[in-house]
Amino acid sequence: RKLFCSLLIILSQSQFMTLQIGGERQCFRWRRKLLLLVTGISIELSGSKSCVHALQTRTSTLVPWTDSSQSIGWVREERDPDSQTYTVSIAWDKDPEVVIKLPFLAAKEADSLGSTLWPPAFAGAILGRSPAMRQFVKNKQIMELGAGLGLTGWTLAQSAASCRLTDNDQGIVDLLQELADESLPSGNVQASFLEWRTGQEVETEDKVDLIFGTDIAYYYFLLRPIMDTVQAYKRQDSAICVLGQGNRESQWELYHNIKDGCYNQLTDEHEKPWSGTTKMLLYKLQMQAWHEEGETGVSGNELIDGVVPIAALIHEQAGNELSPLTPHDFIATAMEESKLT
Repeated sequence: RKLFCSLLIILSQSQFMTLQIGGERQCFRWRRKLLLLVTGISIELSGSKSCVHALQTRTSTLVPWTDSSQSIGWVREERDPDSQTYTVSIAWDKDPEVVIKLPFLAAKEADSLGSTLWPPAFAGAILGRSPAMRQFVKNKQIMELGAGLGLTGWTLAQSAASCRLTDNDQGIVDLLQELADESLPSGNVQASFLEWRTGQEVETEDKVDLIFGTDIAYYYFLLRPIMDTVQAYKRQDSAICVLGQGNRESQWELYHNIKDGCYNQLTDEHEKPWSGTTKMLLYKLQMQAWHEEGETGVSGNELIDGVVPIAALIHEQAGNELSPLTPHDFIATAMEESKLT
């Protein structure tokens, strides 16, 4: 009888390994040091044999621009690959948490921009729980551009009369509508396809009171379509809220286009500033790294993966003000803009 021996020493914090043994695939999990001895067709492990993935969590906290020691609110994500669930909890101060179940997308399905939650979406969800925002959207019709998984929209829908989630990915739209039908029998949330990025003229009679978007002004060529689409759906006294990363020049360019006026290449004319008040509010989002629930050896600041500057573009009309959103709002000046961009 032939005897084949091999010795493999693996050093890892927390990993998975799949081996082909006797025609059957086996999945092993190890921590720290594991000595794997393969002798013939037998396998001996000092660790445990399991294909069960632990619950993965991540917390993102919104803090004031000038004082990172205070917390405005936070979002906690819980992702369970085994049960195919993705749950997001949003907290504001001492108010009860809002728990939202979002579609769980496998890697092969998550192939569009809309299938990922970007940092401004977390900030939007937290700000959506502020007393000021909840009071503003009460009994109002609202609309989200480029909703993706619709986290901010779902949050605002808790207080609004109606919420329309729009996206240019029909697969995402179908998932959102299915989720709305299952979890919100009241029917105050509707998902619809809207391709606003092409620059084609938009005509609609479906006006709304608040138009918002998170991380939609990420390229310069999107600014004109955003402005035209907002103009098509807004009423005379509607408010606009566009959240993005504060270090993106395109977010600031959109702000100046609305506040100061801009040149329209399509009409070859200089447009006047929009009527009303336009401001940029700054916050910081502290994002933890994904980790497994109950994982030892890491906690608190050790989990912080990065801090993202958040810029909230607010456009509002006198008598129908949306801001201030929080007691910690910081209105950006040219100095902050120059430092960020």
